[in-house]
Amino acid sequence: MKRITIVLFFLFFVAFLSAQTVVKGSVMAADTKEPLKGCSIKIRGTTISVSTGAEGHYELKIPANMGKSVVLMVSYAGFNTQTSTLIMDNGQSYLKDFELQEASMLGKNSASDKKKRKVRNKSQ
Repeated sequence: MKRITIVLFFLFFVAFLSAQTVVKGSVMAADTKEPLKGCSIKIRGTTISVSTGAEGHYELKIPANMGKSVVLMVSYAGFNTQTSTLIMDNGQSYLKDFELQEASMLGKNSASDKKKRKVRNKSQ
């Protein structure tokens, strides 16, 4: 009886692991195409996340109980956060690469701000 219990537990465990969806890919800077080390790839609304390695690659395992779609959020300091909805079948593997845009830091004396002031002054 104990043997049957162990075998059943093992089969259940293997079935659970095989039902996971795996997403692999890389994250790079959009302008330079350089890999971004240490980016966070997170499933929105959960605590499930991974970070990219030295070459910008990641592998994220999504549990079977997550439903048919998840929203992936990719963030890195100095870059705009990017989101992507993944429609999935349990047990499948997906390849998803991301290119992050560098965040623009507009200040009071930026060229864009000066153009806005000129337009406002002309219309007055």
